[in-house]
Amino acid sequence: MTTTTTPTSMLASTDPGLYARFTATRPAVAERLAAGKALRQQLARRQHGTFALSATRQDPVAILEAQARTRLPELVPIRYARMLTSPFAFLRGAAAVMAHDFATTATTGLMVQACGDMHVANFGVFASAERNLIFGINDFDETHPGPWEWDVKRLVASAAVAARFFGADRVLCEDAARACVQAYRKRMQQYARMGHLALWYTSIDEPAVLEALPPEVRKRARQVMSKARQRTHLQVLDKLTDLVDAEQRIVEARPLIVHETHTRAGRTMTEALELFFQDYIATLPPDRRQLLSRYQMLDVARKVVGVGSVGTRCWVVFMRGVDNDDPLFLQVKEAQESVLAPYVGPSAYANQGHRVVAGQRLI
Repeated sequence: MTTTTTPTSMLASTDPGLYARFTATRPAVAERLAAGKALRQQLARRQHGTFALSATRQDPVAILEAQARTRLPELVPIRYARMLTSPFAFLRGAAAVMAHDFATTATTGLMVQACGDMHVANFGVFASAERNLIFGINDFDETHPGPWEWDVKRLVASAAVAARFFGADRVLCEDAARACVQAYRKRMQQYARMGHLALWYTSIDEPAVLEALPPEVRKRARQVMSKARQRTHLQVLDKLTDLVDAEQRIVEARPLIVHETHTRAGRTMTEALELFFQDYIATLPPDRRQLLSRYQMLDVARKVVGVGSVGTRCWVVFMRGVDNDDPLFLQVKEAQESVLAPYVGPSAYANQGHRVVAGQRLI
């Protein structure tokens, strides 16, 4: 990977490890902006648009097949089938291929907590812990420290590919790509001048989303928001479960939702999940530990989710609290090594699940 040398003042603004002395002077906003502009003298913006297929480039199919070796073999065909539905679906499932290609491109050397799978379908509207609707990233499976350019380039490429999939011409596809870059630049300039706490608590809430949209699409956006507001545990209860022998149970839809009685090692699923939850609850803050311990596990099923994640182990756990009107659904999802790791180094966390959770919170 080709990189440039990063000014010390910029490193000081992005690496918490350099803040061991709290009496040390922090770089001012103007200084950080100047250091960023100085990088353009070493790597011009037009160079970010340069990409040439390397003679040693791996076969994209071989990259996907390598990923399949650590996945459930009976589910791998489902992943391929989903990727084959459109070029955009292929892009969604091919984060590893794109990371391989990015590794040959020039970067400024500025590292961030990258999403690793930044594409337009990885955004959505969901409820925060305070039950407020916010707009943000849905999937953090690939999050890992990496060059900031990689997330932006994947997002921009996905906008162009998605626009083409929906029938847009070349001009509209280019407009979509430019809109992504322009919005990124505008927001980064805004965030760079904000106070640390103000930035920490910034979120894209419902009014902000509606304000950013053209008037002609706000009505449709309000409908989407209204639908998102209705996505409660009770709605999931109606969708995923049914009465079986007078007890609410998860409904099978093979091969996408399947009950399994034992793990591959021969342990019963009930025993395996009991051990899992004992380990999991020990990692929670005391208040969350107290809350979760009040629920009883009633049922569990393996579920196929997404595109790129298909083949990894994912479970839906159905739990009950006070009564049948107090359900709780948890997703237990396997975390494998980030697709960025082969090119930027291994995770600082021994547990890949820890990497995902820590990365999500940093982002």
